[in-house]
Amino acid sequence: MASWGFWLLHEPRSTPTDRPRSSVLRAVRQAPRMLAADPNLRALVGVANLAALGFTSIPLLTALAHGRYELTATAVGTFVLVQIAGTLLFSPVWNRVIRAGGYRLVLGAELVLLATVFPLALVLSATAPLTVYAGVFLLSGAVMSAHKIGLEGALVQISPDGERALYAGLFGAANLGAAVLPLMAGGAVAWLGFTPVLVAAAVVALVAWCRCGRCRAATGTARREPRAGPDDRSAALVWSLVSTIVLLHAHPDDEASQTAGTMRLAADAGHRVVCVYATDGDHGTVPADLAEGETVVARRRVEAAASAEVLGTARVAWLGYADSGMTGWEQNEGERAFARASTEEAAARLVAVLDEEDADVVVGYDWHGGYGHPDHVKVHDVVRRAVELAARRPRWLQATMNRDHIRRLVVAAREAGLEDVGIDPDAPADDGNPFGTPEDELHWHVDARPVLAAKRAALAAHASQEDVGWMLGMPQEQFAMAFGDEWFIEEGRPAGVVDGHPLLDG
Repeated sequence: MASWGFWLLHEPRSTPTDRPRSSVLRAVRQAPRMLAADPNLRALVGVANLAALGFTSIPLLTALAHGRYELTATAVGTFVLVQIAGTLLFSPVWNRVIRAGGYRLVLGAELVLLATVFPLALVLSATAPLTVYAGVFLLSGAVMSAHKIGLEGALVQISPDGERALYAGLFGAANLGAAVLPLMAGGAVAWLGFTPVLVAAAVVALVAWCRCGRCRAATGTARREPRAGPDDRSAALVWSLVSTIVLLHAHPDDEASQTAGTMRLAADAGHRVVCVYATDGDHGTVPADLAEGETVVARRRVEAAASAEVLGTARVAWLGYADSGMTGWEQNEGERAFARASTEEAAARLVAVLDEEDADVVVGYDWHGGYGHPDHVKVHDVVRRAVELAARRPRWLQATMNRDHIRRLVVAAREAGLEDVGIDPDAPADDGNPFGTPEDELHWHVDARPVLAAKRAALAAHASQEDVGWMLGMPQEQFAMAFGDEWFIEEGRPAGVVDGHPLLDG
């Protein structure tokens, strides 16, 4: 069965590399450096050690029953069978949980169950018959399978192909809780009794659960090929507390003006950021300094790469369509125009990226693309369909503008004596609708001011485009007012705007 399961993994053959011969001494010397360099490994070790008190206290459930009931060999055997049943019953459940949200959810479920099973055991042992008490062993079986699947699966994800054994050894050596805590728990029970020890185990499990939810800079859900170079491995394979966010933008430079702050904040927190462009931006401004043989498309690809460097974007991808131009332009009917492309086909191209990245979050635009540009409207339709087709359904965010916020800015500008502000949020935009979305329909507000310099630099990377010029021409204070806030819709969330980052606070 084990061999069959290994075959089902279809793991690609590792490429042989020239490396020094491994030794125990070399591994010991490497351990501090690896822990310091890999936040993924540090986070996993931390959660494992916190979870160890609860996990290694599971045998105390039998000892607790021994002190409260008249146990027979048959009763103890029944406990074991119920525990095995829990392991078998919940293993398929964890598989579905992994597909839905990665190993973080499995580890979180383990910790919540640990925090539940010990108080429940104390209550049942004092009030319920032995047959009811046996139910806690079903939950303990679920904990055991979640612990095994969650920790070992996460460890495989974060360890590069050529260093799996080294990572496994280091993880085992650093997981001191599993070795020390059983002895401490046994001594504590003899000294304090069951109740304080089991309550402490439940509290520590809750602490571990909180840490599990906050370890954002050290955790992903996708198994990815490692990047070249030893210094990049911690960013290449990450476990499920790190999210992968894929953003579909209509044209090169849209990411800089609309979501650059959200992208840079996510990258700074250790998340993987992937930017996909629907079009090549070929109908943008033609630069006056195009070299002989250089095209607008080639220039815009170079600029997109420069923007990605500024924002910490891990990957840039292209769907391969042409810019459709504004509403009513003849380019709307172009053969390769994104606006007239098959939504199903375009969604399939995006799904290929979502599935390859095992994306946790995908970002598009609101229902009318913010201001009605045909390509922006198409982005909304394509992302909506891609979410339905993806192998693992990601969270779906819609970037937009806050119509009420813009109105407040316009009023403030006019009160300051500036009559011509250049925008009326209530006037018809490119599709005849007002700009953006009313504030009461929004869900996320990201304050981009802490990374506003990066947002401005990302815009500067697209210097060939005329509209970027007037944005960069704003004084710093005015630029912060215009571009310091980013807004998102997330269907299904409770009403009301949350001031925070969808990845860091969601």
